Amino acid sequence: MSKTAYLITKGRYSDYRVCAVFSTRQLAEAALPAYREQSDYEEVRVEAARLDPQFPTIPEGLHPFGVSRFKDRQGALWVEESALYELYPSEPFDDGDALRTGVLARNKDHAIKIAAERFAQYDAIQAGIA
Repeated sequence: MSKTAYLITKGRYSDYRVCAVFSTRQLAEAALPAYREQSDYEEVRVEAARLDPQFPTIPEGLHPFGVSRFKDRQGALWVEESALYELYPSEPFDDGDALRTGVLARNKDHAIKIAAERFAQYDAIQAGIA
């Protein structure tokens, strides 16, 4: 069973950094206001990271893809083939900028179909209708 660490992070791209690591989301969320007070302009957030991720065997004919649905682009999907898809949990997760998921698919169109179904289920759960 994979364990999760919860990180308080700030910044973007080359200015991105981890400020603290917690064993539970509740502890990270409780500490978040203190880190936000120290930051005048940078976005400070809680992110989840899997500890000791396993590298699964990829079945023949499938490829790993990361699919993101960006909030600031009217829900546009962005797909990237990635050898490190374990960095994208298979369950959709919201990182603040986008809803993301990792999939094993035959091609980009297949990856979009799988991700769209996962995102629809995620949306239904968030809306309380699933």
